[in-house]
Amino acid sequence: MLEPLDVILVFDVHIDPAKPKFWVCLCPDEGIFFRINSKSVWRPCFPISREDNKFLDHDSYVECNLLELDEYLIREAIVSKGKIGRLGIRYVADINRHLLQNRTIPMKLRQKIMDLLNSI
Repeated sequence: MLEPLDVILVFDVHIDPAKPKFWVCLCPDEGIFFRINSKSVWRPCFPISREDNKFLDHDSYVECNLLELDEYLIREAIVSKGKIGRLGIRYVADINRHLLQNRTIPMKLRQKIMDLLNSI
């Protein structure tokens, strides 16, 4: 089962062209994730380093837009590649800061995610 900050490799059909992307689990019960990108194209985002996250090929960015995966896609990603890694705990403050600023995510869900991350 996934835990907050676990990273999985998902065949991402929400981008064009569709391709495998790393997704960071924020709230396993709700299927809530943030996508990892190699460039800071999608805003808001924050940088993460290859040095802190050995599963990366290079420094990257965590896109702070809410992404939801259904259980089937999560299960398929885990069966196919397993957990790829875990985002460094030092990035929890960055995630929380962006969650507080993101008015598109209901406050109750933002608080649930922040509580989960802060309990790590």
